[in-house]
Amino acid sequence: MNRKLLSSILFGSLTFGSAALAGCVGQAPGGDNQETEADGGAAVADAGPQADAGEEIPSELAVSGKTIDYFAANLGGTPVVANASLSTEGLDPAIEAVADALGVFTMDVLPASLFYVNASATGYAISRNASTQLLDVPLEQDQYLGSLPGIARQYAGAGGIAPIVPTPGNGIIMLELLRNNGEPAIDVPVADIVLTSLAAPEIPIGTAYLVDPLTTDLSPIDVTLVSAVDANNRARAGFLDVPPGDYTITTTILGGGGGGGGGGGGGGGDIQTVQVTVSTDGITFARSAGVGGGGGGGGGGGNAASIILDPNAPLGFTEDIYPVLQQVVTGGDGCVGCHDAAHPLPFSGTPEDTLALLLLDAIDPAGVPRINLLVPEESPFVTNPVYEAIPNHPNAFWTVNSNHYIGILAWITQGAALLRADAVLPEPPVDP
Repeated sequence: MNRKLLSSILFGSLTFGSAALAGCVGQAPGGDNQETEADGGAAVADAGPQADAGEEIPSELAVSGKTIDYFAANLGGTPVVANASLSTEGLDPAIEAVADALGVFTMDVLPASLFYVNASATGYAISRNASTQLLDVPLEQDQYLGSLPGIARQYAGAGGIAPIVPTPGNGIIMLELLRNNGEPAIDVPVADIVLTSLAAPEIPIGTAYLVDPLTTDLSPIDVTLVSAVDANNRARAGFLDVPPGDYTITTTILGGGGGGGGGGGGGGGDIQTVQVTVSTDGITFARSAGVGGGGGGGGGGGNAASIILDPNAPLGFTEDIYPVLQQVVTGGDGCVGCHDAAHPLPFSGTPEDTLALLLLDAIDPAGVPRINLLVPEESPFVTNPVYEAIPNHPNAFWTVNSNHYIGILAWITQGAALLRADAVLPEPPVDP
C-alpha cells in the first residue's frame, strides 16, 4: 500500500488535489534521537498539516536566527554569512528562506515540529545542520555553514605532515560531544566515537578525529587523546572523507550525565547514537545528544530526559507507550501537540480511549490496521514516524534504530497490551 495513504490512515486525513496531511510528531533522534543531529525569500509553503473542516489549524511560529560561518565562529565571535539560502528537510512541503545581508533569517513553522536545515552560499559547502525542534513558542536558533577553506583546513590539520586528500564527492562530519544534560563531554577517547553505515551497522567506517582545543581544527589521530573543551566550552570531533549516505554515530560517554535539559551528572556510562546524512561534497553538523531548540539550557534544555523503553521487558500502553505520545517536557515525543482533542486521532484522552482508537481497523479498502498484530513491523503506528528524506508523515524523526521505534515494535509484538501485566513476551528462539 502507498505509504502516504498509510500516513493518512494513522495520523489524519489525506486530501487529494490540495494535498493535506494531518498530524505531527514532536521530538527526536537522540539522536535517539534519535537525531536524532548542530549538527537553512520568504516561506513558500505551510510546512505542517492541513486541518479537516471543523479542526483547528495550529498557528505557525517564527524560527529565526543568523547564518554563521562554523569554522570562523570557532575562533571567536559570530561571523555571519550573508544571503545564504536555507531549506528544511523533514517537513512536507519544505520551507525555504534566504538570509539578508546581516545573515538574519526567519521561517514560519508549525509548533511541535522537528526538522533539519540545509544551508548554502557561495564559497561554502552544502551544510546540513543538526535537528531543530520547535515546541509551542517562537524559537531563535542559528544555522551554520562550513566554508570551503575551513573544510580544507580540517583535512590538512588531521593529516599532520601528510595532509589527507579528500575523495571527490565525499563529505565531512563535525560532531559536538555532549552529555545528556547538555554539558560538553570531555575525556572521551577517540576509539569511543564510532561511525557506521545504516546499511552495514556492524562495520565501523573510518576513524574519528578530535578537535584540538587550541587550533579549533581537527588534529592527527592519536589513540592516547581524549576530548577536551576549547575556548568556547565545546568538545568536538569529526569524520573526514565520508561517502554520501546515511550513517549512525555511536559515542560512549563514561561517567553518565544528568537528564536532558539541566541537572547534574550521574554514575555509570551512556551510549549515545545519532543518525546523520552526508550529502555529496557536503558538511554535516551533528550533536552526540540532545536536539536544538525548546528553550532552557544547552542542547534543547528545559525538558525531561527522553523516556527509555526496554524491548526485552513486558510493556504496557498505559505505563510505557502512552507517555511516549505526550509532551516533550515530560519526556515524550510531543505527538499530543498535534494529536490533541480536536484531531481525528487524539492522543490527549485516557490511555484506554487512545489505545481503543489505535486498535480500530483503518477505514481503507485494504483494511490495514493502525496496529498490525500479525505483522508488527508493518504497523503504521511505527512506520509513519520513521524519518525519510521524502517524509511519509509530517515531522517524522525516528529511525529503525531509535529506542522508541524498537520499544513500540516490541510492545506490538507482545500483543499491544493495555497494561504490562497482560503483555505476552515472545518465546525465546530454540537452538537447533
